[in-house]
Amino acid sequence: MTDFISTLFSNWQNWDAGQWSLVVAIIALGITGIEKFFGGFSKLLGVLRPRKPEPVPFYTVEDPSKPDPKPQHAFPKITPPARERALVGRKDEMEKLRSILASRQGVEIVASKGAVLKAEGGRGKTTLAREYAEVFGPGYDGGAWLDAREQMTLLTDLAVLGHAAFDMPVPEPVTMAHGKAVIARIHNSGARWLLVYDNIDDFTEVKALVAHGDNIDVIITTRLAPGWDGFGKIDLGVLGFADASGGAVDLLLQEARMQRAPPAERDVARDVAEQLGGLPLALVMAGTLVREDGITLTTLRDEVAQVLTRVPEGQDYDDSVAGAVLLSYGRLSDGAQALVDCCAWLAPVGIDPQMFTQAVESPKWAEYRDNVPGNLLAVIEDATALNAAFVAARRWSVLTGKGLFEMHRLAQAVLRAEQEVQGRGFACAKGAAAVLATIYPKPPSVVKNWPHCRALTPHVQALWLAAGDNWNGPWGQPGWADMGYVLNQTAIFLSRQEDHTGSIALYRASLQLVESRLGEEHRVIPNGLGNLAHQLAEVGEFNEAQELITRAVALDEAHRSGTGRSKLAERYFQQANIALRVMEAREGAARFEAEAVAEAALDEADALYTELFGAQSARMALVWNQRGYLRNLQERNEDAWRAYGQALDIIRALPDVDTRELALLAMNVGATAVETGRAEAAEAPLREAYVFAVKEFGDIPQHGFFVQSTLCLIGCLLVLARKGDDPERRRAEAREICALRGLVYDDRVRDAEKYPLDPLDGFDAVG
Repeated sequence: MTDFISTLFSNWQNWDAGQWSLVVAIIALGITGIEKFFGGFSKLLGVLRPRKPEPVPFYTVEDPSKPDPKPQHAFPKITPPARERALVGRKDEMEKLRSILASRQGVEIVASKGAVLKAEGGRGKTTLAREYAEVFGPGYDGGAWLDAREQMTLLTDLAVLGHAAFDMPVPEPVTMAHGKAVIARIHNSGARWLLVYDNIDDFTEVKALVAHGDNIDVIITTRLAPGWDGFGKIDLGVLGFADASGGAVDLLLQEARMQRAPPAERDVARDVAEQLGGLPLALVMAGTLVREDGITLTTLRDEVAQVLTRVPEGQDYDDSVAGAVLLSYGRLSDGAQALVDCCAWLAPVGIDPQMFTQAVESPKWAEYRDNVPGNLLAVIEDATALNAAFVAARRWSVLTGKGLFEMHRLAQAVLRAEQEVQGRGFACAKGAAAVLATIYPKPPSVVKNWPHCRALTPHVQALWLAAGDNWNGPWGQPGWADMGYVLNQTAIFLSRQEDHTGSIALYRASLQLVESRLGEEHRVIPNGLGNLAHQLAEVGEFNEAQELITRAVALDEAHRSGTGRSKLAERYFQQANIALRVMEAREGAARFEAEAVAEAALDEADALYTELFGAQSARMALVWNQRGYLRNLQERNEDAWRAYGQALDIIRALPDVDTRELALLAMNVGATAVETGRAEAAEAPLREAYVFAVKEFGDIPQHGFFVQSTLCLIGCLLVLARKGDDPERRRAEAREICALRGLVYDDRVRDAEKYPLDPLDGFDAVG
């Protein structure tokens, strides 16, 4: 080897090109070998002599105001919906979107990076956002695609993200406080995030859940024009078709699998693109016809021209969309047409084939089956036919997605309008309602049913949103028991999620349907009146709430007898609750009148529940708890403490204790005991409430029960310290809790000074 090298270099001045190439290769090989040797040696040293680990922040209790200790690589990356096709004709918009997020344009008002993609339906807002997420999403430390069409769907997605990124338990219900806690974690994570809020329909409803921060890039897709101060805005128009090289022509030919079409064919494609107004949704469906049916572009042009002549007028969509949808619909089998006729009344996303199979397999199916159109029955009662119908609808681009299908809202609107023209609208809507009524979980107030309720609720809301005006208008308010039932069940679920606005809307609709069918004086009407009145009181609509609950009580007094009087007792209890809300909010004569109503209603409920269920029943615990709150509002704290204590004693003695109810009563007893100079008696129940709060809401520091139980326990400890009961230990514990919860200790000390050290005159410490 040495002789070879010596010979090689002895006459280097006369080397030819081949010899120079050989030497360069030898040198490159040597460098590579050296790098591999030293790289391997350095790795070996790393194994034998481990690096000193970097310190990791440790917090006794998770605090979203501090950086999350989880390494950045553990955060989930954004996963957009599955791609159906390549992005075409949006190069300029993509560059503008990239520029907005890269240069922080348009964000002087909100301290955030954000872009809003605005357009009417069918113009590709989601497709553009998906393209950005796929291309640039991997470069972010974390990300999420969020369904923002409703507050509930957004809160659900944020809860899932919080669990995946920060190990935050998913609470039930998923509250606004939890959603904000997830956003706070993202903001303080120290990582770069990409969040896409897809299909915001009501910005005021979700505004508080839109993330802001220098480390967060936000993309919003919406049809809404106003309300986006501080965000960079991109208005998506139709695709170009001025000549055969326009984006509309490219998209049509892409979907037709004719990208290499000759100039003459491109000219025909341009004609079709003009017929369809350059609207991406229509172009995709038209291209699918060419691809799947094997027709020529010329034939397509003729069919589009013909179908546009019979498009229903006065609708909220372009004729081009209607033409493309109706052409695709015409290619479907009878079974597939029946399926998509039903899907046109559901939510545009989350269309699950299992909804139909679960309905057929349900014991309740016989109760609702007769309200389903025969052609739809033939499909959903045959698993093979149902699968074939979904496959066909997806083949012709009427449905998209896999597993959980989607149907563009414009396609839904077109098919509903066509059903109305043919006089089939109510029958198709009844079929959708029957399926939902069969599978909606009962009771919706039970926590284990909430995930299923959450999946079905958007479909119920979409159905009534689309059908309500028709039911009140051209349909002539026919009987519709299935719809009334499922609206009421959904309203109950939304009330448990603290979505009072959504609950009120559905309670109103359900009551209207029931009254139309049974009459305003029917014995079941008080249920709807009471539920609606309660929700109205929660949002401060006291006048209407009082009017409705008074009417409900009167109807129950007229109809109920024997054991049926339990319903009357329930109505008195609701009446008392509403009166208490009025007392909280009003002064003077209105408050005095509400106080009298609350006293009388609780007395009536007390008498009926005691007679029917016994003085130590769970229902009586509720009465005692509300009586305690009434005494608090009356500033009769001693009596309040006794009433709360009675409720707690009843609950503790029951065989099946609801821990949440127990914790609430324990906090009521403890808080009132501190206020009345009984700190010693308060400590145990307040610790019980606090332990429950830490367990259930430890990741949601803003939760009302968490905040109240924390403040009450700290106040109790500081009062005991003032009394000389092991003061150093009490103060130390209070300081520790303040530090963990981000509270100012000196403020808590000042607040605790307002509580008496001993029972008030006339009452002993035992009570």
